[in-house]
Amino acid sequence: MKIDQQLDELLKKQARHSDDDADKAQLKWVARSYALAENAIAVLSDMKLQTSTIYYGKVGEWLGIARNKECHEISSIWEEEIMCRIHPDDLITKQIEELKFFHFLRSENRMDLGDYICVSNLRMCDEKGVFHNIRHKILYPDASGSKPIRFSLCIYTAAEKSSQTGIINSVTGQIIPMDKGDYNDLLSAREKEILTSIDQGLESKQIAQKLSISFHTVSRHRANIRQKLNAQNTADALRIAKGLHLIG
Repeated sequence: MKIDQQLDELLKKQARHSDDDADKAQLKWVARSYALAENAIAVLSDMKLQTSTIYYGKVGEWLGIARNKECHEISSIWEEEIMCRIHPDDLITKQIEELKFFHFLRSENRMDLGDYICVSNLRMCDEKGVFHNIRHKILYPDASGSKPIRFSLCIYTAAEKSSQTGIINSVTGQIIPMDKGDYNDLLSAREKEILTSIDQGLESKQIAQKLSISFHTVSRHRANIRQKLNAQNTADALRIAKGLHLIG
């Protein structure tokens, strides 16, 4: 499964200069506590080392992913064993929302970035293929002002579909509209032009003629677009780009 290349590169770049090794033991304790107290799945990811620790509460056993109180150490910041259970449509939405959340945090000139949580609703399947409503929360517990973000914490719990979603200030309860922020820099002007042309039904050869560029250049741009938006195909790229309001 591909994971959003743009978000991946942003997180790696942020964590590269972080040296908060002393915080990791405490954050692991926090993640484990979430799993036990909320019967949740809690994932603590270290963007600097590109590793994750997954703590399974009872919901993990209920979904048939792992036994209650199991702990998995993986060499990735993406919890593939969990994300492969998420409905494909919801996975795209999750990726869009995480990109928006990251840009929201980095666009706000304030010191309390760790107080914000991005909450979304997902459908995840159990071992029999039956989908259930899951509440997903992501936060960057070490986020503060211009300090590099190194750790992320994802929490998965069973929930009603109608649960409140959005970017939430965990201290005040304030809800920030998910569309707040400018995401135009995710794609270049040329990539947006090409994606708009695709949306209008033009083939690569026609786009090349329209923009006076080579067929090879169009193909390269299309590949870059799919990579940046973590799109499996052109249809996925169009959906994600429209979700981020990058094209009409």
